[in-house]
Amino acid sequence: MCQHASVTTGRADFSPKVRRLLAERAGYRCSKPDCRSSTIGPGPSPDDVARIGMACHIYAAAEGGPRGTGGLTFKQRQEVGNGIWLCAHHGRLVDTNQGDGYPAALLHTWGRVHEAYLRAEMRGATISTGLITEITIRKGPAALKARTIELSVLNLVQGHNESGKSVLLELLASATQYGRARSRNWMGDLAAEIRWFDPQPHTLKIKAHDGRLRFDLDARHGAIVTEPYRTVVPRYPDCGRGTILDLAAALSIDVSTFIDILAEVPSRVRGEVQDVEIVGGRPIVHLASLRQPIKSDDSPCTSQALDILLEVAIEMAQIHAEEGPTLLLVDELLDSFHPSRAFRMFELLAKRTTGFQAVVVTHLTLPSEIERDWSNQFLVRASS
Repeated sequence: MCQHASVTTGRADFSPKVRRLLAERAGYRCSKPDCRSSTIGPGPSPDDVARIGMACHIYAAAEGGPRGTGGLTFKQRQEVGNGIWLCAHHGRLVDTNQGDGYPAALLHTWGRVHEAYLRAEMRGATISTGLITEITIRKGPAALKARTIELSVLNLVQGHNESGKSVLLELLASATQYGRARSRNWMGDLAAEIRWFDPQPHTLKIKAHDGRLRFDLDARHGAIVTEPYRTVVPRYPDCGRGTILDLAAALSIDVSTFIDILAEVPSRVRGEVQDVEIVGGRPIVHLASLRQPIKSDDSPCTSQALDILLEVAIEMAQIHAEEGPTLLLVDELLDSFHPSRAFRMFELLAKRTTGFQAVVVTHLTLPSEIERDWSNQFLVRASS
């Protein structure tokens, strides 16, 4: 719920001090990254000031409000950390449909990125942090055609078989994984646009005709583009050469880099991987749920090895996010887990997706207490 002023009782409304602090920390500008409109200016007379900004609750001021209360106390919902400053238009927008399209994680990211932008602006510098906001498919698979999908921080993509879920992820990855994108047989014409900011707004147009893929980044044409944002795409391992070789290949990195990243997973991800020993240049991985450690020549296709793969992918995304907008794209990999193990991984993703965005394709039905943290896109197979 967004406030111009505190006019009700029994709700965790912001105090005038908190509203002022939210406005000032936002520079009296809308915190939505692709807006940033000024919310204060001259009024109709020399003595007037026009204000069009709103102090908006991230978690609701009252039970049953947009995005729920998130388990916060009454006092916590009144604090600056539960607020974001927006223009009147976007203040109303984020609360429509109970805030379903604008989850708390997304609003927190908007606020974080906006403040980082202002800090950089104050010192005359630029920052690389940002967010991929949406993808629009104008021509392409029938199930996706003429559809715009807005991306939050945590994104579920679900739906029928042949509804375009995997194609959606391939489009998001195509700008950074040229070889895989070009090897795909793009039947018919394709036209899509991906929008993001870093913090300046950008648009990448992707076109395919007669099997040829072309990119247009901010009106600059080319067969390839300088990595506009970053993607981490864990694939199901080939299962032929042993854990480390196959897991490294599943992330398209060399074994040495995989081991270097893996060694830091216990401290950075703090999930199933509890400890990593390097013995003779080979890692020995200790997991929380397994008494015996996993060695480099063990099978890479056990659920425990897939835990390792995904936790390394999370750390890779964290590292890339320090340099710019980053997507972690997971295509049905979690569906190979036992549901209880998959649910724990979804919870871990919700906790550790900081600075980057996650897009997960899954057929799993998540418990409500897990699903509420994710924005859900349900794709329907096109009728014949």
